[in-house]
Amino acid sequence: MENYLNENFGDVKAKNSSEEALQRWRNLCWLVKNRKRRFRFTANLSKRSEAEAIRRSNQLIAPEYVDCGHSGLFSNFNIRPQSQLLVNEFEEKFRVAVLVSHAALQFIHGLDLSTEYTAPDEVEAAGFQIDPDELGSIVEGHEIKKLKAHGGVESLADKLSTSITKGISASEDSLNQRRRIFGGDDETPLQVKLNGVATIIGKMGLCFAVVTFAVLVQGLFSRKLQEGTHWAWSGDDAMEINSKGTPNFGSAIPVSASRILLQSIFNNTGGEVVMSESNKTEILGTPTETAILEFGLQLGGDFQAEREASKIVKVEPFNSAKKRMGVVLELPEGGFRAHCKGASEIVLALCDKFINSNGEVVPLTEALVNHLNDTIEQFANEALRTLCLAYMDIGNKFSAEDAIPAKGYTCIGIVGIKDPVRPGVKESVAICRSAGINVRMVTGDNINTAKAIARECGILTDDGTAPLTAVQLLWVNMIMDTLGALALATEPPTDDLMKRTPVGRKGNFINNVMWRNILGQSLFQFLVVWHLQRSGKAAFHLDGPDSDLILNTLIFNTFVFCQVFNEISSREMEKINVFKGILKNYVFVFVLACTVFFQIVIIEFLGTFANTTPLTWQQWFVSILFGFLGMPIAAAVKLKMILISGSMFRLHFELAPKLLTSYQLSRSKGLPSLIADINVASSQSNLEVFERKDFRMILARIFH
Repeated sequence: MENYLNENFGDVKAKNSSEEALQRWRNLCWLVKNRKRRFRFTANLSKRSEAEAIRRSNQLIAPEYVDCGHSGLFSNFNIRPQSQLLVNEFEEKFRVAVLVSHAALQFIHGLDLSTEYTAPDEVEAAGFQIDPDELGSIVEGHEIKKLKAHGGVESLADKLSTSITKGISASEDSLNQRRRIFGGDDETPLQVKLNGVATIIGKMGLCFAVVTFAVLVQGLFSRKLQEGTHWAWSGDDAMEINSKGTPNFGSAIPVSASRILLQSIFNNTGGEVVMSESNKTEILGTPTETAILEFGLQLGGDFQAEREASKIVKVEPFNSAKKRMGVVLELPEGGFRAHCKGASEIVLALCDKFINSNGEVVPLTEALVNHLNDTIEQFANEALRTLCLAYMDIGNKFSAEDAIPAKGYTCIGIVGIKDPVRPGVKESVAICRSAGINVRMVTGDNINTAKAIARECGILTDDGTAPLTAVQLLWVNMIMDTLGALALATEPPTDDLMKRTPVGRKGNFINNVMWRNILGQSLFQFLVVWHLQRSGKAAFHLDGPDSDLILNTLIFNTFVFCQVFNEISSREMEKINVFKGILKNYVFVFVLACTVFFQIVIIEFLGTFANTTPLTWQQWFVSILFGFLGMPIAAAVKLKMILISGSMFRLHFELAPKLLTSYQLSRSKGLPSLIADINVASSQSNLEVFERKDFRMILARIFH
């Protein structure tokens, strides 16, 4: 965001910015609250353009009549234009002479401009002699004449009912009157800049939201246009905007293969598809059977039609030992066909043929077997329960007493079924583990599927992962945001603040010191967490069923203490000694103590609630030690800045007299003499800061 502002609005300076740059910034920030108040201290571009137009008009066209404004001198003197032509040289010089004379007479007679202004009654009733608009015009336009007309700074302070030496009155009535007239709730330059950035972010977010919505609506409208239903809209269409829609699986399956697939789905199943009383389709059966039947319906199949087209001769229900089920159909054109469905690796081993993407039956080569096995493994790693569907034509001789064939099948395809974990399972597993109960999962699924499901349930945790629970994330956010901001914002001001250079309206939010500290702490904390994830179990000899929970708790505890010590390091961004005056800030100490106290409570006593487990004293020591190591890192990051600041201090207070003397001499000797004297002073003081770009700014401060 800061790069964007610098690239597009870098030419907007604190002073002497071009009108084009100022207008571009105004156009960006057009939607603001209290526009008149927000821009009262900025240049009035409309008045500038009007003044420029008047100036050009005065330069190009001779006035029809010029009155010097003083009787007895050039009175009733007329100058007429010559048919819209540009004035000649004589007329221009004469006009300038008249205007100069007019200004000189005003200066000689000392016209009292202060009598031209009268404060409104409301302002005078409140005890002031100048209203906010008049005061804003003086500040906004740098109106020195108006300032002098009001009697200068001291007189202006009197009109504001304040004192240059004593300040404003602290009485509640006086402050209320001042707020009512002059608006005491005005935003600071920092607030203005933050609001400006927030406005930009809001506009960008709104733009992306509009584009996203337009794309979704366009996609939905295009589909309905193709279907011919673009004049019929319902609430379901609105809901579809937030979804990806139902994929058209059938379009990618050949007709011959689709017919066999639907026959297998609707006949070799333990589920049913029925119509409810409200004339809605309902699928009955186990989650696995329901998913397959729903897939068949999405392909455009008709359950009742498929069941009526063939006669079921024999059914072999699912057997946990064989891990498959089968059915034999008597086809309407004659002959029998067996369908088999079950665990992918089991059924695939019974196949010697395969239906390819063209719907052709081809031999099942080793390459195809490897491809299908890779597909099975990929599905299993995604926690999908895989099933293989196969069929086999068995001729015209088959009876219900015969056994269903156990080999020679043709593979139809592999399907992956997602069996979502029920709500509350993961939390229940965490509660059991925190109570010392070892949770085990018993399943007949593929080993990769079982591992993936166990990870979703929280039973199995891979090495190298330490997910924070919702409670832990909330606590970390409170430490890093709310409590951290409260602790640091209550730091009392010190005299050292007066030694810092002022930050302009266009100053950066995050200076170089802050960037170095952010990057340094981020890198350090990343390395600490990464090391604990990789080597934590071996370093602390963690094994057994609770090893993952202990490691996750250790990582969470270490990360929290990294934030605690980082808060201490952030008390002083430009000094190494961050403990100076820490005990005087009672709010900071209280917030820090509460953070440590509640962290101990969360680790030792709220295991069920926060998914943590008590740690040993060695583990506590390591957590605190890793957090403390962030302070030397922060000190090392600050060291470079402190050395530079020391050089700048010497430049201000040791070399300023020498440079000032050289400057005075250079006024008679010229600029080369000044440069020579600067080089001498530089070599005598052994400072390298003269090579920095900051040197020009320092010279400007000294000489002005």
